[in-house]
Amino acid sequence: MQMNSKNLVNYSSDEFNNLSQFQQEEITNNFKEAILYKMKEKNLHIDEVSEKAGYSSRNLSALLYSDTVSYETHAELQRILAVVNSFS
Repeated sequence: MQMNSKNLVNYSSDEFNNLSQFQQEEITNNFKEAILYKMKEKNLHIDEVSEKAGYSSRNLSALLYSDTVSYETHAELQRILAVVNSFS
């Protein structure tokens, strides 16, 4: 199964805040799913990703499984996805 990346748009703060709550939640969940999918695809452990992303394993796990939806969360998920993608 290929992860569909067409829904993974990097929104600016204003763009993100102008979306409906439902759209914000959907986008946030898509990024979380993409991160988890890529980690599984590349056989990465949370420790490897968290170290490279500057998180503790616990904090990264909490971010990936939290229900928090904000632009700050969106921006962090963008950054973490880039970190995951940087692994070969």
